[in-house]
Amino acid sequence: MRQLLLTTALAGACCFYISAAAAQKAAPAPSAQKAAPAQAAPPAQEQDQGEVDAPTPVPLLVGGLVIASNPALDVEAIDIVVNFKKVTQTYRIKNGGAAELRVPASVAMPDLTASADGAEEYNIDASKPENPVGLTVTAGGAPVATRAVVRAEALGLDRLAEIKAANLPLTPFGADSDKALKALKPDQVLKLSDIGLLSPPEADQPDIPSLADWTLSVTHTWDQSLPPGKTTDIAISFTPSSAQYALTKENADALDAFKDDACLSAQTIKTLKTKLGGKTPTPMTLTEINVSTDKPMRWRPAPATNVSVEKPTPEAIVAFCGADAKTAGQPKVMGKIEDEGSELRVIIIAPTK
Repeated sequence: MRQLLLTTALAGACCFYISAAAAQKAAPAPSAQKAAPAQAAPPAQEQDQGEVDAPTPVPLLVGGLVIASNPALDVEAIDIVVNFKKVTQTYRIKNGGAAELRVPASVAMPDLTASADGAEEYNIDASKPENPVGLTVTAGGAPVATRAVVRAEALGLDRLAEIKAANLPLTPFGADSDKALKALKPDQVLKLSDIGLLSPPEADQPDIPSLADWTLSVTHTWDQSLPPGKTTDIAISFTPSSAQYALTKENADALDAFKDDACLSAQTIKTLKTKLGGKTPTPMTLTEINVSTDKPMRWRPAPATNVSVEKPTPEAIVAFCGADAKTAGQPKVMGKIEDEGSELRVIIIAPTK
């Protein structure tokens, strides 16, 4: 049976850690957008070839602030605060000129694509295609009304009008999409398939429904006013599309994959493996959250990014590249990102409740 996936640009390795080459995500069940911690898949030799025993949770990446590179603008600071329920990225931007500036700004949602391969799940509100992560924006503490720019691409062309004309949901997966696709008449399926919006079933599998074959791309944009000689804090907040994995003795070796990408120390990995593999093993849950660390202006410099990750419990372990080891035992783990990159991978490991 075909399974629906959400394609993203994520990277990772080993078992539950997803590689960039296979960065796709499966649509969750309609009633379970927030999945319980998933058991990482057993080693390949223990699985039947070509089968996936359980969906693999994968986090989604929301874009950071993008704003026009005006020569009068300077980025004074970038702060990222992360916890289980909310991510807030604050950009302190100064207009050093003598006149007020009004420049375009935007934040991109993850691209959503249905696929027939794999078995992965994600944690977003698929019923809200224009804002699946509850994005909010403020400037100088005041709410900003954004405008959603929506594209539904198939074969490189925007087919938003055709999708709406066919009364199909914008999200190319999920219960609403399944219902709408099943209700299509044969001539509609043929017409939509001819323009690349649908992937019809194989001739020897006529009972399998057609698959949505478009990519939904949404960008929230607005015109940002910046008064002369003043600094404006622009903050974007959203519910993180986190992924949770149940750690056990059987999949403990997968922790090694986080040594480089999340800078989880060798000593911490050793300690965790001991706890997971002892006579009375301690069940653990690993939560992964990915956050964009791109600079807001392409042609203007920016300082190092300040990062603060709030622990859900005192005994939780937080790891990310750039973390200050001196804060590891504190309620908030602090750090700095000196080099510009596309994303920050944060992992939080705590005893399973």
